[in-house]
Amino acid sequence: TQFIYLCTGLTQLGLFSELSRRLSCLTFVFGFKFRFSVNTVLQISKNDISLDLYTCTDIIPESKEVLKLVDEQLEASRADGFPVIVIEGLDATGKTTLTEALRESLNATLLKSPPQCLAPFRQRFDSEPPLIRRAFYALGNYITAAHIGKESLRAPVIVDRYWHSTAAYAIATAVGGRVENLPKPGSEFYLWPEDLLQPNLCCSSLSVQKKD
Repeated sequence: TQFIYLCTGLTQLGLFSELSRRLSCLTFVFGFKFRFSVNTVLQISKNDISLDLYTCTDIIPESKEVLKLVDEQLEASRADGFPVIVIEGLDATGKTTLTEALRESLNATLLKSPPQCLAPFRQRFDSEPPLIRRAFYALGNYITAAHIGKESLRAPVIVDRYWHSTAAYAIATAVGGRVENLPKPGSEFYLWPEDLLQPNLCCSSLSVQKKD
């Protein structure tokens, strides 16, 4: 963590070369520590995540557009609106069918995460190292939260994926997919970010495979 702040500070002072700025952006390569990599997208605020992308604007110009989108859309906060239901699940588990059915039966608004406004940038950020890629998708959750805040004032909201997917991917990647390496139940890694709008209910769509 200290290394990131040092790199950021030196960059702002103009003491880093282009190579050094790249290193500050790709710190992930130099020390893949579980706590650092996961907390980067799970336990720090939107402003801190934005800083990760801001330090990369020289080598990833698209970062400026993404940050601009966040600033433009992150204005609404939900008060006493309609219920918000998140549906999580892997691909091909019936998640899309379920969300559409709920939307119709509840006369609800259907939102998807990551939001459509980030679609033009996904290919670019998917090619970046995990730290930057996760920061990009984490900020997408905050844009989705802004949309939820607005839409839930008018009708129930169904959300196709949200923070849970970001968290699950980050943790699974950090532990190398090994169940025994997962944080223990009650760990801080499972805590919801304090500045991110929470849904009223989250359900997971699971696919049960029959064994021969």
